[in-house]
Amino acid sequence: MIVKYGIKNFVKDIGFNIFIIALVALTFAACIFASSSVYQKLKYYNVFSDILEDDGCYGVTSRQNSEYGRFFLTFEFEDVKTLSPVFDNLSDAYACYNVLDSSEYRLTPNGDYSYAYRDDMIYKYEPMMQQGKWLSQVKKEDGVIHAVISPNDLGIGVGDIITQGFSTAEGTVVKEVEIVGVFREGAKFFGIHPERALQEDDFNATHRIDELFHNYYQKLYEAPMLVYDLDELQQIGSIETIYSGILMSYKDGLSDEQKEHTYSQIVDMTKNIVPFSDIRSATLAEVRKQLIILVPVVLGLLLLTMISVLSLTAISTHKQLKNYGVLYLCGGRWRQCALINSVTVFIDVVFSAMLAYIAMTALSLSGKLQTTIVRFTKAEFLICLAVAVFVMLVSLIMPFAIIGKTQPKDILKEE
Repeated sequence: MIVKYGIKNFVKDIGFNIFIIALVALTFAACIFASSSVYQKLKYYNVFSDILEDDGCYGVTSRQNSEYGRFFLTFEFEDVKTLSPVFDNLSDAYACYNVLDSSEYRLTPNGDYSYAYRDDMIYKYEPMMQQGKWLSQVKKEDGVIHAVISPNDLGIGVGDIITQGFSTAEGTVVKEVEIVGVFREGAKFFGIHPERALQEDDFNATHRIDELFHNYYQKLYEAPMLVYDLDELQQIGSIETIYSGILMSYKDGLSDEQKEHTYSQIVDMTKNIVPFSDIRSATLAEVRKQLIILVPVVLGLLLLTMISVLSLTAISTHKQLKNYGVLYLCGGRWRQCALINSVTVFIDVVFSAMLAYIAMTALSLSGKLQTTIVRFTKAEFLICLAVAVFVMLVSLIMPFAIIGKTQPKDILKEE
């Protein structure tokens, strides 16, 4: 009976209920966007949270900036320490390795960009994929080298075998490479710093961790990009590499003087040198900035939703008091009548969720969602569920308040 009258109320006040549906759906959308925005700012920080919580610094090396800019034959961090005593004060590093390849086997006249990551980096971060698998999902095989490639006009895709020449200390080694995935246009990668990317590098101005991840765009780079698993390349031998971007953490127990000395030495070997403390503070400041903008919007929508639901339920309850009196005479419980409006609001919430879901699905199928930061995961679902529960609880306030102050006999006497 309660459900039946709740549906009748929904139809009777259809105009007001459509407004509530649109308002709740808009609140869902705002919550999803706010959560996605904060996640996007913290996403890249979380990749390196274990190292960024320590003391250390970030730097970019190149072929030109110093004798230490070319870190040859360095697959393991222990090998790096042999290049200079300053590295004895470092405990670990996350790096993007620029793999030097032979010009004879490059994919285009403009060459190609070849990068590699250690396993710990490959499992920490997965770029947006257009097709196939990321390197962490590929089973390693002896003698087989896998790679993911950028979108390209060469027709190279998943399952193709290409031939690459790798520069080593002993000369060029030619190997076949199996393409296991194609990453999406605009996908971000840590530490890639070809000259085209450096020209648009904003990291010096912001020091945010997300600025260490650069987008790959085919038109900007004018050449394909390949990404390898460093462990697989190690099977070839002593491949020549350059650390393109590297996060370096200091050993525990170093004095402030030792840290400052290490920092000054690294400054001579790299560029764009930034301490972790600056990266942490800049990243968290950006998150706070986002929250300052988004939280008032979300709270404003919630407040507007609450006022609208209170108004709807109050007006509807007053209009329906006569019917509630009849229901009471027919054996219904007086206080249960307050739940009728909650059924109406529940219908509003369900339609709001359906509207939000249809909009998200349409954007996803059209491909427009892939170019935005918006996502819908368990976290966003729980936030929307909390909003729905809040709206349902608010819908109980006015009906119980009004019915609690009114007696059935008074309503029937008036009639």
